[in-house]
Order: sequence, then C-alpha cells, then structure tokens
Amino acid sequence: FFFNNTATTEIYTEQIVGSVRCVQETAISQTTNNCRRTKERKIGQIIEKVSQWRQLYYGVPDQSGSVNRLSLDEAANKVGISKKSLDDYLLQLRFGKKFGFNFNEHINDKVGVLRAFVKKNKLKEKETQQVSKYRNNKVHELETV
Repeated sequence: FFFNNTATTEIYTEQIVGSVRCVQETAISQTTNNCRRTKERKIGQIIEKVSQWRQLYYGVPDQSGSVNRLSLDEAANKVGISKKSLDDYLLQLRFGKKFGFNFNEHINDKVGVLRAFVKKNKLKEKETQQVSKYRNNKVHELETV
C-alpha cells in the first residue's frame, strides 16, 4: 500500500497496532484464566508411554518366542503419540535423570515442571562450563608468559 500523506499512514498503522494489541491482551487474559496447555501430559504418563514405545522398538517376544521389532514410527503409532513428541519426552527424561530430578515426587505433575527443571539446570551447566573455560584460558595465558 502506498499512501499520499503521512497522516493516513499513521492512522492505518495505529489501527493495525491497536488490533494486534487487542488480540495479545485477549490471549493473555485467556491464558491467565484458564490452564495454559490443555493437552499437556503428566510425568507419570510420559514415563509409561516412552517405556512402551522403546519396548516395542527393542522388540517384544510373541507367543512363538520370536522377537517382533517395530520401527520407531510404527511403535509411536501403536502407543498413540507422535514420534517427535516421544523423542522430546525421552530427551527431557534423560536430562532430568542427569540433573537429579525427583521423578517420584513429581509423578503427577505436568511435564512442564520437568521442562522448567531441565532448562534451569542446563543454564547452570552452561555457566559452569563458561567459567571453567575462562579459567583454563587464564591459566594457559599465565603459563605462556
């Protein structure tokens, strides 16, 4: 759109910005009044689903004794959750274990609690690595002088 004068441009811009602001305020009020994520699963559920998924992938012996293995995609379909989500859940569970998350205490909490814990501890780990890298560089500089 090309406008001949700046007054028209300012009015048009304010209408767009005002509309966006209204939509953002509505979205914020809806998330504060309601649960933010309706589909978010509980930690106990994701542990169970990821275990089933990996068990199907590694193979389950059938009645004749032969091991029946499924691909990760086929196993995900059988579990009823997308492979992408299951991959993400497995990653969160592994990081939670690495950082010492208390799964028993939070078994009925939503997975967002685990995500927040992992995020916080990843930041701590990154900061620690940066500090040790800085110290190593300083020691190396002092040794070369």
